[in-house]
Amino acid sequence: MITLCFVLWLSFFSFVSPVPTGETFHVGSERSAVCGELGKSVFLSVNYTLTRGKQLLDLSWDFKKDTEYWKIYTFNGKSKFFKDYESRVQVFQNGSLLLEALNYSDAGRYIFTVAEEGGAEKETTVELCVEDAVQEPTIEQTPGTAHSGETVSLVCRAPNIGNMQLYWQGVNLSSASSETKFLEGFQYTNIQITAHRCDTFICVARNSVSQKLARHTLNGSEELCENCDPLCTEPKPLSTELVALPIFLVVVFVTIVGIGICCCRKRKCDNRRCKEKDTY
Repeated sequence: MITLCFVLWLSFFSFVSPVPTGETFHVGSERSAVCGELGKSVFLSVNYTLTRGKQLLDLSWDFKKDTEYWKIYTFNGKSKFFKDYESRVQVFQNGSLLLEALNYSDAGRYIFTVAEEGGAEKETTVELCVEDAVQEPTIEQTPGTAHSGETVSLVCRAPNIGNMQLYWQGVNLSSASSETKFLEGFQYTNIQITAHRCDTFICVARNSVSQKLARHTLNGSEELCENCDPLCTEPKPLSTELVALPIFLVVVFVTIVGIGICCCRKRKCDNRRCKEKDTY
């Protein structure tokens, strides 16, 4: 929703804003390198100013990848969009470009060129990378139940998506040995720890466009988890005995109070009857 509002605002801006002018001719980009998520949209933000008193002659976007080179958009032409970009590209007043439905072939160098009246021309470039979103990692513990002082292995794995980093968060690696490897389309990272309490460990899968977390609280013996800091693990459910005891005490208290009230009323009633007999 926020992205849609931003695009609508830029669309309105593109129709009402004049061509920017300044003392000198300038062309620039907000970021020289941008990454977009596969299938989503990416915004290549640029800006320019023309020399005061000069008119815009042409504004264009070109794409370059290895030996391939072609034009995406030109301001001064009958057909403004080229190739298959017409249905998924928007260009705004300041020259910025919104590219939708990203695919891997969109990765490469985008060249933004502005020409002003008199033939002066300047350009800026933006390198675009396209990556798929990472998937949530999983964590396995060996042995399944840890005892105090025992060496425990935690293995985190996630599908190996290009340029992904897989690492442990909040773990003091100086006291825990770690290793990362790749096997059959998956990336693995494991740590060897000495169990002293039922701590919680976090594994992070991350790339330039997304991040996913997996949390694992050490599964340990009763002795091991008794020494655990309440903040390091999930709260254990209350036992039936602990829940039933307060309820029992409340019921007993209410019963005693009720009996006491009844006895007081009966005593008052008996005293009242005695007084009535005396008057007769």
